[in-house]
Formats: sequence, structure tokens, C-alpha cells
Amino acid sequence: MSFATDTGGGGTSPPPAEWTTVTFPDAPEGATGVILDIHNTHSSLYLKNDFRAVGSSQDDYDNGRLSPLFHRYAVVKLNASKQAEVKIEDPNYLKYYIMGYTLGDVVLFNNGIDITPATVNAWTVVDVSSHVSEDCKAVILKFVNTYTSSLKGACRMKGSTDDFPKRVLAHQWIMLIVGVDENKQIEVYISNTNLKVYLMGYAKGDTIHMFQNAIDKTPSTFDAWVDVDLSEDCPDAVFTFWEVVNTSTR
Repeated sequence: MSFATDTGGGGTSPPPAEWTTVTFPDAPEGATGVILDIHNTHSSLYLKNDFRAVGSSQDDYDNGRLSPLFHRYAVVKLNASKQAEVKIEDPNYLKYYIMGYTLGDVVLFNNGIDITPATVNAWTVVDVSSHVSEDCKAVILKFVNTYTSSLKGACRMKGSTDDFPKRVLAHQWIMLIVGVDENKQIEVYISNTNLKVYLMGYAKGDTIHMFQNAIDKTPSTFDAWVDVDLSEDCPDAVFTFWEVVNTSTR
């Protein structure tokens, strides 16, 4: 879906740098959100973009820079009319692709809930039990760097040994998903409290399973598309979550 030319279903193209309501007519009935793959196709410019639920007051646009020739994933809440709000700096170079939709087992909030820990440079337990249902299995987080330089942030299941803090560049945001334990707790790492962490929603029920520790599936072949066998790790899965870690520049 390219907002430079269409909205994926007959809508009008939003102008740059304005919050615009966009309809996703192909969303199935009962869809709670849309999963987007956002691409900056410009070769040199950092371009700003953000999304939110219709009626939301959350505005991370000024901290929504996307690096040149880079992409990131996001999920945004849809209302009953299959709509969300989008703000983009240049629709000629920022492209949004629809990767799928979330249904009733995924609950998304109108506004993110600030769960930024006070402790920095350490893994900190964060309790989200007051914000999620009893059958919550995973939470969706948005890390927003409000600072003028890069900061590090990450999340993991409580008790995990994964240790993959990743750089969040100045005035950028990323979205991550992480499993919760039986007490609805997770662990969060930030290097500075200017890296805000927002709880954007959660997944519940038996349709989702999260591993406490990531399973390394790094292929041995580089610079080529390769098949990765997941039949033993998750034989019944219809989709999977991946974390890609650049160990050379962390």
C-alpha cells in the first residue's frame, strides 16, 4: 500500500504531515488492528511517520524518523469502521504495506500506557497485570526515543537469559512483542529514561505461544533468500515472531 497513490482500497491519498483517517476496506469483520510494514525508499533522507487509533491523542510523529532505505513493522488499532489515523512526512517515499490483520484475541489500546522503568542500564521487571486480562499471553510495546542521540532498549520474558539491547536512533520508535509470565510481568531494558516504553496492547488466549528464550535460527547462507525449517520448534504455527539482532554494532 503506497499512500503516494492509493490507500489499498479506493481511499484518497493523505497529504504530508497531517493526521489523516485511512480506511482499510479489506480488513475482515471483527478485525481489531492492522499490521503494517513501513518502508522509507529515499536513499538519504530520514523521514517521519506515525500511526494511531482514530480518536487517539498519542502523537509520536516528531519521534517517528525512519532511516533511509530502511523499514519497520507496526500494528495499529482499527475502529468498527476499519479505520486508523496515519501521519507521514513525504508520501512519495514512505510506503505502507499491509501484512495482515489482528482479530479478537488481540486487544489494542487507543492510547499507549507509559510503563517506562525508572531504572536504567539494567533489566527491570515491569508488572502489566493491571492493564491486561487474565488470559494475556504477550504484550505489544512501543519504544520511543525522545532524545537527540541513540539509546538502547529491549524487552524479554521474565527469567529469560536473552540479552539483546538494540539501538533506537535519535527521534525514532520501534515496536516489539514479548511474552508475559503467569503474574503478567516482563523485563525491560533502557539506557536512558528519554527512551519511553508504551504498552500498546496485548494478545490473549491459546492462539499465541511465546518462548522464554529465543531460538537461534540464523541461516548459514548470506545475501540470499533461504528456507528455514520450523517444523520442530512450532509445528502447529501459522505465523511466527522473529527478532533480528545485529551483533556487530550493538
